[in-house]
Amino acid sequence: ALYWARSVCIPIALGVFFTFLLSPVVRWAQRRGLGRLPAVLASVALAVGGTVLVGGVVGWQLAALSDELPARSKAIQAKLLEVKGWVVGNGQGKFGQFVDDVTAVVSPPEPSGPTAVVVQPAGSAWTGQLQEYLSPAVEVVAQLAFGFVLAVFMLLKKEDLRNRLIRLTGDTRVTTTTKAVDDASRRISRFLFMQFLLNSAFGVVIT
Repeated sequence: ALYWARSVCIPIALGVFFTFLLSPVVRWAQRRGLGRLPAVLASVALAVGGTVLVGGVVGWQLAALSDELPARSKAIQAKLLEVKGWVVGNGQGKFGQFVDDVTAVVSPPEPSGPTAVVVQPAGSAWTGQLQEYLSPAVEVVAQLAFGFVLAVFMLLKKEDLRNRLIRLTGDTRVTTTTKAVDDASRRISRFLFMQFLLNSAFGVVIT
């Protein structure tokens, strides 16, 4: 059920995650005098802008790497052969022969002889490759966008969602349950926000 409903479950999970992550930012903006709606919209806009910026930088780096890799293929192959020599030796040992046998089973050599060449029209090959790359990217972007939209509504109606959740537990211990849910929500938000800051610091250093 989770597999077939992943198109809905993943954005909902992302929305809940973004809600917990952005709640400290929304509270900070409200303490500075912003209303609930401007604080939520500003926080989500900041998160969307950061996501787009990081995605653009990573995409630009990958494009630059793909341009440089062909020119460095010889050096990369030499490094891989050197590492292979360190790990398995010259291939004469038992471990080296074992690796060669496993490699031959996993990717056997192509049989010699005439091979049939299938020529596809250039247009269909180009459109097929474009669809192959664009479909996963569009799906990820759509799930992120849906998650951010859900996060906006969850941040705007956070107390209402909390009250509805508490109402499911019954009316006998509403005050205690409310305090427990609020405390858990603040702790989770603080934990996720600190993790985000820590990972961002690592990302900046590595970049």
